Amino acid sequence: MSEIKQILCAIDLSDATNKVISKAKLITHMTSASLTLIHTIEHHQLNFLRRILGGDEGSDTQAALNKVSALLEAEKNKLLASNVKVDTVIEQGVVTERIHAYSNKIKADLLVIGANGKSTLQSLFLGSTALKILRNSLCPVLISKDDTLTSYRRVLIGVDFSQDIQATIAMVKSLTPDAEIVLAHFYEIPFEGKLSHYSELNDPYLENYRTEIREHALNKMNEIADTAHLDPLKSNIVVVQGDAVDKLLFMANDYGCDLLVLGKHGTNVADEWLLGSVTNEIINVCEQDVLVMTQQKNVGG
Repeated sequence: MSEIKQILCAIDLSDATNKVISKAKLITHMTSASLTLIHTIEHHQLNFLRRILGGDEGSDTQAALNKVSALLEAEKNKLLASNVKVDTVIEQGVVTERIHAYSNKIKADLLVIGANGKSTLQSLFLGSTALKILRNSLCPVLISKDDTLTSYRRVLIGVDFSQDIQATIAMVKSLTPDAEIVLAHFYEIPFEGKLSHYSELNDPYLENYRTEIREHALNKMNEIADTAHLDPLKSNIVVVQGDAVDKLLFMANDYGCDLLVLGKHGTNVADEWLLGSVTNEIINVCEQDVLVMTQQKNVGG
């Protein structure tokens, strides 16, 4: 099992800070991991704080840092009182760069970021902070959206056969060992439009073709479940034809899932396209927390 030992939680000290810290606190209690709160101050923010505080540039900078440090220390003390092993760090520079650098420095197993409401990512993050975090992170990223959760009871994992899905399942087991796991694969029939054009001539062939593709996917899903030693009483396998976004969102609500797990591949420019389509669309629309995995190609195919 992929054990979670170190969690990094990025906070901006806005009104939403308490919510994302509460989610990070929940996860540390579930995993017994250590937690680090990171707040990054960009240069334009320092200039703004200087103007508010007044005085010369050097003293203003230190005063601004002291103020932020005091706020972080207050959050740390509250967490320590809740038996959470926690550290705090203040970084200066570009938010995404500093978060990734520090995440790599401490070898974080999970990065937690927040999102407010149903469409916050659309207006606040896409094309900027969260997109870059998701695209470039070398560790899994948990996007906290549901502030009412006290535990994860049912997890929906979207399965792409090019993923290292076993690593994903291991992460989910480590994050929430008692939750029910739903493995879902969504597929399209290659050339179905053209085949349907001739279906009246050879409809049994088309039906056999659909059945063959579905059975192949179902066999692979059963192999995945067997390899992961999933408990049949606490897991489900679903193979559905259709659009991945629509089907996954419907299934998440139909099964009562409170965590969605999605994958991305590598850290190249193609990920920006991926996160701008399937994964991004799901994150924008869903109400559940979302865990985005950093995936390697599955050489087994």
